[in-house]
Amino acid sequence: MRLDGSAVVRIFVDEMGRVTDTQVLESSDPMFESSSVDAACKFVFAPKIVDGVAVARTYDNVFRYRMENDEARDAGTPTP
Repeated sequence: MRLDGSAVVRIFVDEMGRVTDTQVLESSDPMFESSSVDAACKFVFAPKIVDGVAVARTYDNVFRYRMENDEARDAGTPTP
């Protein structure tokens, strides 16, 4: 069995490139939301420069997941 899914997370970034907040915009299943937010909080960005000044910004990032359980993985393995 395989389970695919995704979550779209808005990432708020300060002038120094640090993540200050996140917001889940959508997800195919709530089970993907916390992992996506946890991953987003670990990102570090280069500061965005506008007219020579670092500015805050936002990004929308899509996190995609593909998971297989042990039964699915073992289904194609010959038994001795």
